[in-house]
Amino acid sequence: MGVGGRVGVGLRRKGENKGIARLRARDSEDRLPRRTKGGMVNARRVKNAVAPASRSRIRPLGRAAAEGRADTQDMCKLGVIVLIGMASLGGVARAEGPDVGGTPPADGQLVSRPGQHPLLNFPVTEVDLGPISDARRVTTAFRFTNASGRTVRLVVDGCHLCGLPATDKPGYGPGESGTVFIELDPVGRRGEVRGIGGIGVEGGMPGRPTPEGLVQLLVRAQVRPEVWIDPPEMMVPELVRREVRPLVFEVCGRSADLSRPFAITEASAGSEHAVLEVSPPSRVETADDRFTRYTLKLRLKPDAPLGPLALNVRIATSSEAAPVLHYPISTLVRGELVGEPDVVIVGTPAPGGAFAGSFVVRSRVDGEPMVVKEVDVAAAGLATGVVLDARPGPGGTSWTVWVRGIAPRREIMFDEVGVAVTGRTALGGEETIVVPLRMSVRLPPEPGR
Repeated sequence: MGVGGRVGVGLRRKGENKGIARLRARDSEDRLPRRTKGGMVNARRVKNAVAPASRSRIRPLGRAAAEGRADTQDMCKLGVIVLIGMASLGGVARAEGPDVGGTPPADGQLVSRPGQHPLLNFPVTEVDLGPISDARRVTTAFRFTNASGRTVRLVVDGCHLCGLPATDKPGYGPGESGTVFIELDPVGRRGEVRGIGGIGVEGGMPGRPTPEGLVQLLVRAQVRPEVWIDPPEMMVPELVRREVRPLVFEVCGRSADLSRPFAITEASAGSEHAVLEVSPPSRVETADDRFTRYTLKLRLKPDAPLGPLALNVRIATSSEAAPVLHYPISTLVRGELVGEPDVVIVGTPAPGGAFAGSFVVRSRVDGEPMVVKEVDVAAAGLATGVVLDARPGPGGTSWTVWVRGIAPRREIMFDEVGVAVTGRTALGGEETIVVPLRMSVRLPPEPGR
């Protein structure tokens, strides 16, 4: 029987009446796949043939004795039909499916998509310059070919750590070659530097590249400056005047002239309130580098004024590339006295209502005796009737300050009262700190809300 054949009533099994044979023929016909025009197999028929359980089969009573042998023959036929249908479908998929083979695109060449073609072909898109100096910019040339089959105009798409990419001319004809120049800027840097520039074909919007025509060009290098400071900059939010630990940084340099090695010839703290120490030089040699290193230590003088302090460390060297270095440091000088808490929140008093708060003043050195000489209002804000009181704590190592007064007589989101405390410690001498009391004045909520 062929793949598209029919099971007729005349092929009645022995002992089977016409009605049962007709039902069996109709059921077998529904399970068989049919060939369509061109030799294709109907996928729905094959699905039905693979999963006949999805269709309910109506079997009249009295068939059980005769259907055992018949089902075995049907299953054999069905197996052959399923194999033929699957082979046909597999052949169609292989003929119509996309070709995923082939070699990957060359380096720098855009990946082809259906209906699209590479526009710019760069044989090389990444260049490693190796060790370079930080004294000047370095320019790298990238050759390319216009593979779009039409005349194109190039546009740049920015550059990271480099100048904007430049071309030898704006437009290129089909098959014409050109050059893109990437200028890496290593000045003031140390270690690995990566410059990434984008170049592309101008699309429908002037000055903007098309997504399929954009190429990223990479230039990397190991920057080895002749002179550098480590760390490059120092962030010091605050500095205790009597702090024992100094601020430490290093000045390193190399010299091409081995007979005249790098050296620091002069160094100053840049302020009369600080002292700068320069250690003897040490020679550092690694597998691929060698240089001279100096360690510098900066300390504040005991009489340095409290508050903001700006230092500009000046360092003179033997290097022609960097004869003078400047190393600025900004900080806030603190004394021995400290308030706990450093900011007092008195809550949300009503307009014209009373407020109160307190804080403790002590030395930064645990157990160091101290004496409070004066307590005063540094800034009252809109508050009135501010009263202060200070009393020593146990052992004379701390003092407690109480503050009370009348809040502003109108609602205000923020108001502050500054309390200045002047005290003296055995090690730090006399100094003054200001502790703020902050409040938000609001009307009380109405009853029931």
